[in-house]
Amino acid sequence: MPASPRLCIDASSLVRWTGPATGMIRVESELAACARRQVPDAIWCFYDIGTNTFRSISKAWADKLVSSGARLAPQSPVRAGWVRYMPDRTRVLMALERLRLTTGRRELAWALDRLQRLLLALRSHRFPIDDDAGERLALVPFDLAIGEPLALGKGDVVLSASSDWWTRDAAAIARLKRQAQFRLVVLCYDIIPLLFPQFFPEADVARFRTYWEEMFRSADLVIVNARRTKRDIEDYCAGRGLQPAALAVVPLGCDLPTGRGGDGGRLRPGLERDRYALFVSTIEPRKNHRLLLSVWRDLIANHVVEDGGFKLVFVGRRGWMNDEVQSQLDGGALAGSVMHIEHVDDRELTVLYANAAFCLYPSRYEGFGLPVVEAVAHGKAVIVSNGGALAELATDVAPCLSPDDAQGWYRQIADWIQFPEHREAAAERIAGGLKLHTWSDIAAEMIALARGTG
Repeated sequence: MPASPRLCIDASSLVRWTGPATGMIRVESELAACARRQVPDAIWCFYDIGTNTFRSISKAWADKLVSSGARLAPQSPVRAGWVRYMPDRTRVLMALERLRLTTGRRELAWALDRLQRLLLALRSHRFPIDDDAGERLALVPFDLAIGEPLALGKGDVVLSASSDWWTRDAAAIARLKRQAQFRLVVLCYDIIPLLFPQFFPEADVARFRTYWEEMFRSADLVIVNARRTKRDIEDYCAGRGLQPAALAVVPLGCDLPTGRGGDGGRLRPGLERDRYALFVSTIEPRKNHRLLLSVWRDLIANHVVEDGGFKLVFVGRRGWMNDEVQSQLDGGALAGSVMHIEHVDDRELTVLYANAAFCLYPSRYEGFGLPVVEAVAHGKAVIVSNGGALAELATDVAPCLSPDDAQGWYRQIADWIQFPEHREAAAERIAGGLKLHTWSDIAAEMIALARGTG
C-alpha cells in the first residue's frame, strides 16, 4: 500500500495521439501543461486494458510524452496469410526508432533518422515522424514508456481527462476502484452521442453508452464544462434509472492573446486579412457545415461574397458520416470561395484567428464550444448557434441563432460582410461580455476538486 495519498493523472489518450489535434486533445494538452507546473510530484499514468491497471509512465519520458515532444509508438497491425512473410516497413521503422532513442551517439541518431526518412519516401505513408510544427517526434516503444502497475490505495486520486473511452473496460475499472478504494475523478466533455445518436456510427454510440453509464455509477466525481451538460447527464441518468456520481461544473480555459493583431505569421496563399469568415471544427454532421455551405451559395448568388472579396474557411480534420459535405469541399464547385484547411499547427491557427474578419460556429449541439472562446480571445466577433451549452456561453453576448435558421444566418453574415463597423462593434461587445478563464486557473480548480479540497 502507498505510504500517503497521491495524485495520479491519467494521460492515456494524450500520450497516444499522433494526428492533428482535436478539441479534446487540445484541452488535455493545456491541462497537462498546467498540472506539470502546479503538481510536480504528480504521478502520470496510462490505463492498460490488457492488464486492467493504471501503469506509471516512465520518469525518463513523462515530460515529453505529456507535452508535444513524444508519443507512444503505434502498434504494428497483425498481418495474416502470406503477407506476414513480406517485409513490414512499420516494424523496421520502429526497430530503427528504438535504436535512435536509446543510442548515446548523436551521429548515429542522426543517421538513423535519415534512414527512416528514406524508407518513408519510397511510398505514401501515415507514419508520424514529425509533429504539426515540423519538429522530430519521438515515438517511444511501449516497454520504454510504460512502467509497472501502480499499487493504488485508499486516499489515492486518479484524475482522468482522457477521451479514449473506446479503449477502456469501464466495468473492469469500476472493479479495480472498489478493490483498491482509490478516488476516481473523470472529465466528461459531453454526452452528445447519447442525445443525438444519429450523428455517430452505431457501434461508437454503443461503446460510449457502456463506458459512461458505468462511469456515472462508479466515479466519485464527474467534472463537466457547462451547466447544460450537467443537466443533460442528470436527465439522462434519471431516464435510465441511474444514480449518477457527484457532478461539478468547471468551464474550459483560454490563454490566447487578446487583441486584433497577429503574430507576424503569413496567411496561406489566397487569404487576405479581414477578408474571410472562419469556422474551426472537425468535419462531421453535428457541426453543421452543410448550413454554412448552403448560406454561402446564396451569398455568392446575390454577389455579397464577390462584392466583399470574401472567403469561407473551414479548419479541421476530416471526420465521419459527412461524405456529402466533404465531396463539396473536395469537388471544386466552390473553389476560390470556400477553403478547407485540414492540417494546421497552433501557430498557423493563431494566424488564422488573428486575421479573420469574424468567426462562425453553427453546431447543432455542444458541451462547451472552445473555438467560440478562442475567437473572442483574439478579439473577433462570432456568430453561434443556440445548440446545447453554446446558448449559455453566448446568450446576450453574441448573435445566437437556431442551427436550422438559414435565413437568419444569411442576414447576419451578409451584414458583417457588408458593414465592417457592425462586426467591429459586435467584437467589442462580445469581448466585454464573455469572461475568459486561464488554463492555469481551470487546472488548479480541477485538481482541487479531484483531491476533495475544491
